[in-house]
Amino acid sequence: MLDRALYHASATELQEYIGGLNDAHTSVMLFGHNPGMTSLVSHLFGLALDNLPTCGVVHLQFSTESWAEASRSMPCEATIDFPKNGTGTPIKMV
Repeated sequence: MLDRALYHASATELQEYIGGLNDAHTSVMLFGHNPGMTSLVSHLFGLALDNLPTCGVVHLQFSTESWAEASRSMPCEATIDFPKNGTGTPIKMV
């Protein structure tokens, strides 16, 4: 599904979107823009991230039964990767 409103969405708007997802979806990819994406990951999901780099990818895994629960929970696993990541592997955050 394409929702152009997510591109410049705030962290709160992204959180509300996630909370409203159909639970039939077991995986979801969100594409957006800063500062909303960085704020979503750092402030709402509590991960130590000052800035999500350009073309950065954050993978979050939740141990919840619904997207509504996930939108208000800390992820049980989280990694980040980006083009200038010098380690060659995604960086584990949780």
